[in-house]
Amino acid sequence: PRRRCRLRSHPKRWSCRADSDSCCIRSEEQFSDSGFRGKFISLRFIFRRRVIDSLAMSIRVIAGLGNPGKEYSLTRHNAGWMLLDAYAAKRGAVWKFEAKFNAEVATLEGVGGGKLYLIKPQTYMNLSGESLGAFLHFYKILPEGLLVIHDEVAFDAGSLKLSYAGSAGGHNGIGSIINAVGGEGFWRLRLGVGPRLLQWTLAEFVLSELPQEARNGLKSEKILDILALIIDKGPKEAQNSTNQNITKYG
Repeated sequence: PRRRCRLRSHPKRWSCRADSDSCCIRSEEQFSDSGFRGKFISLRFIFRRRVIDSLAMSIRVIAGLGNPGKEYSLTRHNAGWMLLDAYAAKRGAVWKFEAKFNAEVATLEGVGGGKLYLIKPQTYMNLSGESLGAFLHFYKILPEGLLVIHDEVAFDAGSLKLSYAGSAGGHNGIGSIINAVGGEGFWRLRLGVGPRLLQWTLAEFVLSELPQEARNGLKSEKILDILALIIDKGPKEAQNSTNQNITKYG
């Protein structure tokens, strides 16, 4: 008679004939005897389940990247701060400096099914991971629940793209976060600040002033609605329904 496989890590345990030789893993005792092969199958299934769960996870923390100081407030590198400030203002969030994270933090209740943290690291861009790593560790939040909003020189101003994981792509702030949280598995909302002027170095360009039209776009209802969709519906659903590719908001 058909019965449930005794091996809890077997992905087909509900349809497995545990006492039959036709079972790909057979009994728990035989599985245990297979040594490395058995452990590999089990770990592969667990990892696959972790990836699926990670993509479905709701956002618990939104971080805007930038540099502190009035001299940087209008620069391309501070695009993440501009958008996060606009969202916080719309929701009536109050910023408070928290020394243990060296960051400005605001908290919203009842957003996206629970508590949502907004954070602006005050460490300067290249050390953003120091703040975020400490914050996630303190509140025991997995990196998969983090959305980082940052500037992207590869996209024209007025465009954005939501993506999961991937390398830093030369962005020092993202590189710092990857090192701090121990991997690339977090969400990014990449805000276009290009096109880059080739006669300028990368540092000169990102520290130059973002045009007024682009700054206005970062406060527009369209981009705030996109951010609200990511928070309320989850990043995976928002990615599927709005922007598999680069999306114009300005």
